[in-house]
Amino acid sequence: MYLPPLLQQEQRPRRGRLSNTRSVLALLCVLFVCLGTGFLYAQTRVLDIGVYTLHVSKGMTGRTVAAQLRLDGVVRSTFAMRTALVLSGKSHAMQAGDYTLDTADTPSVFALAEVLLESVPTHEAAMITFPEGTRGRDILAILAKVMSPEALGGITAQTFDNHIGYLFPDTYAVDKTTTVTDLINRMLAEYEATIAPLRDQIPQSRLTESEVIIFASIVEREANDEDSMRRVAGILHNRLEQGMRLQVDATLTYLLDKTSAQLTKDDLALKSPYNTYRNEGLPPTPIANPGRKAIEAVLNPIPSKDLFYLTGDNGTFYYAQTHEQHTANKKKYIR
Repeated sequence: MYLPPLLQQEQRPRRGRLSNTRSVLALLCVLFVCLGTGFLYAQTRVLDIGVYTLHVSKGMTGRTVAAQLRLDGVVRSTFAMRTALVLSGKSHAMQAGDYTLDTADTPSVFALAEVLLESVPTHEAAMITFPEGTRGRDILAILAKVMSPEALGGITAQTFDNHIGYLFPDTYAVDKTTTVTDLINRMLAEYEATIAPLRDQIPQSRLTESEVIIFASIVEREANDEDSMRRVAGILHNRLEQGMRLQVDATLTYLLDKTSAQLTKDDLALKSPYNTYRNEGLPPTPIANPGRKAIEAVLNPIPSKDLFYLTGDNGTFYYAQTHEQHTANKKKYIR
């Protein structure tokens, strides 16, 4: 059938406009691929810092190793390094010791993971355990038993207390090449590896991360097992919400280096931001290095109406809603 020229023109597809659209889409795809490739390259690239020694403590997993490498400035992404270690079979506990690596020979996290897989650690290390609730003076005393005075140099308890709350209590490998700075960095990396999966829960506690750690350090020193930690955390939450003073001995024993039994009336009246008998709220810093159970107790306390607690002579915790009940518990369970 014959069509007039005008109708023939109207039925022609608009190839010019369609072609332009396809070109733009193709260009965008190329751009996204380039950006994605560049991002992946940056995340998986190992930074050339020369010869580097990775200290691995007993029981250290791929997660902690990845956090340590990120903290030491060897890799850009903890996630990328951890993924590479999983693929290489190093996601579980690694053999303790020192791994000496030349970062110039490991351009990517996958190459680095492969080297770790094939390497044998050097320097047989002593395994040192720092219990939950340790303070600077405790850490220094433990290290003084295994490190020479030369290795400790002029280190004081304050060196560790500058990071109190964030030196994660665990077992670490220490040998003749280990420095105090090495150890502190490893403990900080272990803290980061531990707190990372818990950070999503922190906003629900209505506390900041630093407040959670301060709170957990008190719970660590006041309670003695998972149940008592969660119960005590709930009671201290109640006190904070009601505007009551925490009135915990642990903050004063940290300040004065005394036991609860050694505290005097004058101690309870001491003017200090750490005296929770005089001041409302939390102290300004953590008073110890809490473990995971204490941190989780603060994030998941056992709810109750209790406002008081004490530890009996037999080590059992007793709880009370009123001061009268608390006083009765003191007479009954403390000699």
